[in-house]
Amino acid sequence: MPVPVAANGFPLCNKRYAAPDDPCIAYLNPAGWHCTMVWSAYLGLPLSLKNVGAALGLSVCRARAERGTCRIHHGKVGDFQGLYQKYATRFIVEHPVAVVLLQMDLGKSVITLTAIAELALERFEVCRVLVIAPLRVARDTWPAEIQKWDHLKGLTYSVAVGTEAERRAALQKDTLIHIINRENVQWMIEQSGLPFQYDMLVIDELSSFKSHQAKRFRALMRMRPRVARVVGLTGTPSSNGLMDLWAEFRLLDMASGWGSLLPTIGDPSSFPTDAARSRCSPGNPSRARKTRSIGAYRTSPSA
Repeated sequence: MPVPVAANGFPLCNKRYAAPDDPCIAYLNPAGWHCTMVWSAYLGLPLSLKNVGAALGLSVCRARAERGTCRIHHGKVGDFQGLYQKYATRFIVEHPVAVVLLQMDLGKSVITLTAIAELALERFEVCRVLVIAPLRVARDTWPAEIQKWDHLKGLTYSVAVGTEAERRAALQKDTLIHIINRENVQWMIEQSGLPFQYDMLVIDELSSFKSHQAKRFRALMRMRPRVARVVGLTGTPSSNGLMDLWAEFRLLDMASGWGSLLPTIGDPSSFPTDAARSRCSPGNPSRARKTRSIGAYRTSPSA
């Protein structure tokens, strides 16, 4: 029986990103990419996700069913994920620096929480995690995801939102995960007086750190070398163009791959290339005539 998928999930699997032995390859035939309603019509089932779930005895997110945007959750504990979610979870576990670029409602939070559960409760590689998210997402979405899934019941958390006293009390709790809204990042680092002792950092909506001049970006960059693992989550990494990526990836890998200089505004050729990097050698005299670029150190046209 074909696996029903949401209509906006067609492009999620891509052979370019899947290993040759990845089971995801078996599902990459576009002929089988139809929404649940189409497959339901083929199989004589009701033409709605909510009623299909009821007919097949599958659990369905009621809130999304009422909006018509829900997805069917197949199975129980540990079987919440689609193939792309399992791939993303494995990638986070295996890479200290990771970025998950998925559209809204495709499970970025539960993907990350599943990786945290494995790293903290099975591999014992993580003991304190800081999650930075927009206010409503930090207050509602992350706690709801932890409470929703059985395989995440072992995760303890506290939400640092509200008044200063409430935020301080939440950050002082001995829990695995501290969740804070992005507006209070600077306060937490510079004004709270609390030690920044986290070995994993999760930035939900990474694009909110696209400005290298923002106070929260500068504050978090000072703490970044102390964190061994970092995960960025967003569905719109470059909503205003490629220039948005520089600050985001500098926060992730501390410019190890993108260089330490701000790129030339609006000049796509300023992004790093192997040839440009070769001109960056210390013994090259043209290095002194570089333009501002992302690690490319391009020589000026008159050079």
